[in-house]
Amino acid sequence: TVGTDGADNLYGYATNDTLNGGAGDDRLYGAAGNDTLSGGDGNDYLSGQDGDDVLDGGTGADYLWGGNGNDLMQGDAGDDILYGDAGNDTLNGGVGSDYLAAGAGNDTYVLGRGYGADTVTENDSTTGNTDIASFLSGIGADQIWFRHVGTNLEVSIIGTLDKLTINNWYSGNQYHVEQFKTADGKTLIDTKVETLVQAMAAFSPPAAGQTTLPPTYQDALGTTIAANWQ
Repeated sequence: TVGTDGADNLYGYATNDTLNGGAGDDRLYGAAGNDTLSGGDGNDYLSGQDGDDVLDGGTGADYLWGGNGNDLMQGDAGDDILYGDAGNDTLNGGVGSDYLAAGAGNDTYVLGRGYGADTVTENDSTTGNTDIASFLSGIGADQIWFRHVGTNLEVSIIGTLDKLTINNWYSGNQYHVEQFKTADGKTLIDTKVETLVQAMAAFSPPAAGQTTLPPTYQDALGTTIAANWQ
């Protein structure tokens, strides 16, 4: 089903639907089934509802809700809000200042270069669940900077304005993502994050455009970074 250039309301059925809003501020509802929803241009509302859905907001300030199921959610350009709800979801805000909240399940938050300043809210105390902050290719473990800011954890890519702020990290373990992963296979678990926070607190974050740690930083931090990213 394809919408018009105006503000459309598109509804799926209890089957595997494909809905494309096109231009305009659209509202797309997948209903049950494994649906594919594309907002296109405009400030769109996408609701996957039940099933393993694929949601792509397109350009604009979009609101995406995955619903029950293992959903793949892409905000694209614009300041988007992504809610995963129950299931093992992947939330990729894309370019813009996005708000990401995956809900229950083993979820993945994606950050790449040029994405901007995203905010993550986790609140899942289920034993054994593992949520992941996944960094795309071109971001190494020695290019990721950790700071304690109020009750939050700020995780930034050095030399850029790209960062994840994880709300309430210091208020309890249920607010953590359990792992940070780089594309080249390195993993940092949440219980080792504070070691890096404390080590990096002695320094100012590297300046804008500084894509590698300065030699003095490497001398002081290199061993600690290597020991905790495995």
